[in-house]
Amino acid sequence: MKTALLVIATGEKYHKYIQPLLASARSYFVPHTPVVFSDTDDIGCGERPFMTIPHEPWPGPTIHRYHTFLEARQYLQAFDYLQYIDVDMLFVDKVGEEIFSSGVSATLHPGYVNERGTPERRKESMACLSFSTLNQYFCGGFIGGETESFLRMAREISFAVDMDEKHGITAIWNDESHQNKYLYYHPPAKILDPSYCYPEGAGSHYLDKWKAAGINPTPKILALTK
Repeated sequence: MKTALLVIATGEKYHKYIQPLLASARSYFVPHTPVVFSDTDDIGCGERPFMTIPHEPWPGPTIHRYHTFLEARQYLQAFDYLQYIDVDMLFVDKVGEEIFSSGVSATLHPGYVNERGTPERRKESMACLSFSTLNQYFCGGFIGGETESFLRMAREISFAVDMDEKHGITAIWNDESHQNKYLYYHPPAKILDPSYCYPEGAGSHYLDKWKAAGINPTPKILALTK
């Protein structure tokens, strides 16, 4: 299976995370091709990004991430599976084919397991989920899928973001809000536990929630404290 690991790193603050992430992926992730989008021509170790993109003021880099992937869709369509990961994360244990599915594989947000989380509630936003919605809440930092399923999600989220911007609206948690709206109406084919987005130094705030949910995640991917 040909797998692409998608990474976006713009702004000097995030450049330093690129090489540690890529090194950890080589050690612990399935055989893959790193696909890095950055605003620098030098991402370390003599490497260049796959695509140079401009740095935008926050929240541009995150809310437009799916637009970025669509710009590269002709290249990405050669892969069987696309996996996105935030650049400020680290693989710390084996992550294998258990994450693959025939659709989208999404990771439960470590702070909201068995909870509805904090979706966008404003009706003016395309990301809106009503207060009566019985949704699960997924994080934006580790999400992937079979290529066509992932790119279909990218198209719908990009369209929703464009519509919000046309009306001067930014969803409460940017692309994560739109992602959660999409996954409510198009449920993920596989749900991953917080092992795949394990907060660095996770304390009782997380551990108590997980215990109450009947799960005991072990770190596979750390979400680093910045």
